[in-house]
Amino acid sequence: MSINQKKNQSRVDEAFSESIYVLSNNLKESHEVASEIIELFFELAKDRDALPPNSDKEITDAFLTSLVALMNNNIGQPLAIRSLEVLFKFIKNGKSRVTP
Repeated sequence: MSINQKKNQSRVDEAFSESIYVLSNNLKESHEVASEIIELFFELAKDRDALPPNSDKEITDAFLTSLVALMNNNIGQPLAIRSLEVLFKFIKNGKSRVTP
């Protein structure tokens, strides 16, 4: 991977982590989160199968809590299904992508 690719990946990882924090904080404050925040989160998660390498415990907790909250608040709706799909994909693939 070239230096530019590494820098770009680092920016994407930071954006994804930030979207997790924003989503999590909005869910804590209100059960109704702006659709733009949810769409940004899912757009950044779309081509991923793991959290950014070396993610801290807080980002992992925020990620899991947010997905569970989205599923719980939208039972039987497409948003709950999308949340469940992301959760399972990350659980299935996440361990192999995290670097020690």
